[in-house]
Amino acid sequence: MTKSTSQISKLEALFTYEDLWVINVLFRNINIETDFFSDEASQYICNFCKRNGLASLMYRNKFSDYLTARSKLELRKEYLFNLGRNTAFQLVAEEIVNLLHEYQIPSILLKGSFLAPYVYKDVAYRPMSDIDILVPPGQEHKAWQILNPDGDISQLFDDPTGHHVPSFIFRGCSIEIHRNLFPVNLKYTLPLDEILENTLPIAGKHASTIDPQQMVIYLAIHIYYSYRRGGIRLGWFYDFSALVQHCGNQISINDIETIAKKWKVWEPVKLMLSFYTILAPGNSLSISISKETEKEIEAIILLLQTSENSKNEYSYGVTIERFFHTKGFRNKCNFIWNILTVQKNQRKKLSFYRVWYLLKNTGRYLMKRILG
Repeated sequence: MTKSTSQISKLEALFTYEDLWVINVLFRNINIETDFFSDEASQYICNFCKRNGLASLMYRNKFSDYLTARSKLELRKEYLFNLGRNTAFQLVAEEIVNLLHEYQIPSILLKGSFLAPYVYKDVAYRPMSDIDILVPPGQEHKAWQILNPDGDISQLFDDPTGHHVPSFIFRGCSIEIHRNLFPVNLKYTLPLDEILENTLPIAGKHASTIDPQQMVIYLAIHIYYSYRRGGIRLGWFYDFSALVQHCGNQISINDIETIAKKWKVWEPVKLMLSFYTILAPGNSLSISISKETEKEIEAIILLLQTSENSKNEYSYGVTIERFFHTKGFRNKCNFIWNILTVQKNQRKKLSFYRVWYLLKNTGRYLMKRILG
């Protein structure tokens, strides 16, 4: 069920002409007849695609021929860089899951670690920055030690409310071993036991993936909290397009809504799918857009104009949420202590500079919220 064309057009007006051209080409597969772009407009499109993780997709799209040779060369460089890096990530991820398999530790590939090599038609299409692997609860420290035989995880700070153990470098790649999908003290989290019950094996590999419908929910909440931290990229929403193309009728918006409501996470999922509906009207994940959601989408579009990956002034809201949802007075004190301190010489020490910095910016955040 999609909203009226007039409502979508109203929100589209917040995009520039060049933004909409990219959206029409990549998300809507619309055959666009246009003049060749000027140097300035072409460079804007190139930078917009790079900033939003769409550069490789645009480079391999036939409409990239409307860009200048210089802009297309920049897109080509981005494509080749992603191709080399993601191929390395894929090989390292396979080595890690094989090693963990020898120790009978199941591995579930998350986000780009699964999407780039197994869902997208080209491993270079989906930018990656690290390898995310989920292991069963209680196995995360063992997995970390297997991959770091000369290290000692007991000497590293591990936030028990966090969703992964300290990240590390393995064969030049950043690795995150997850114990959960999200920090346990967020408002919106997913039931890990149900996720683990419904995982699907990856053909020919010693690894699994999340059920496609549950993955839509997981990706939506991940984007939601990235947005709450001040980061938004259109490439994250293209994951939905790639997943739907790959899984076909395995994904039903009605089933997704039922599952999300059961897990009490429909509100953030609805917001992210509403924005995706604006990007790709009439897609199989389209939903109706309420007036309240429309205002939120306007804020997302405005943030998109300047966003990279995160903005500190936005992150305080998530930190306050995590404090509020931390259970127990002692755990709340530990949470505050971990925020106010820094790790030095394998010990957590109070930093008065950090205390002042956090108090100052928290005050600014609260004032901004109060004054609107």
